[in-house]
Amino acid sequence: MSVRALLRAKGEDAEQFAFSHRTDPKLVAAILGAPAFLSGMSQDAVERLRAVASQALYPAEVEEIAALEAAERVAMQAAEHARERIARRDRAVIGAATQGHAGGGVTEWGRRDCLRPVAAVQDVARALVP
Repeated sequence: MSVRALLRAKGEDAEQFAFSHRTDPKLVAAILGAPAFLSGMSQDAVERLRAVASQALYPAEVEEIAALEAAERVAMQAAEHARERIARRDRAVIGAATQGHAGGGVTEWGRRDCLRPVAAVQDVARALVP
């Protein structure tokens, strides 16, 4: 009798049986490797089993994935913060470069010179953050 057939035969106890054997890689693979209905379990039950079995069978990997996801969130927040600072600086530099001076305003050369550092920072930001 196959693992999935055994689980189907257990009826409503299939989920409890699967969870009590969550450290058995063959049983877990049989359940997760096929559609939920073949093992007599709901899709929600299979997803819960996936989570607890992953933690039971591969605790170090699950911990590493959590750490990487946390690092990704921090990196995304840092990138967003950098985008906001660049935008504020752009507005400040462009405002300063376009304000007129006594006797005729900013020359085109002066404007390009003021905006060059901003363009360089923007290029770096675009390369780092999609």
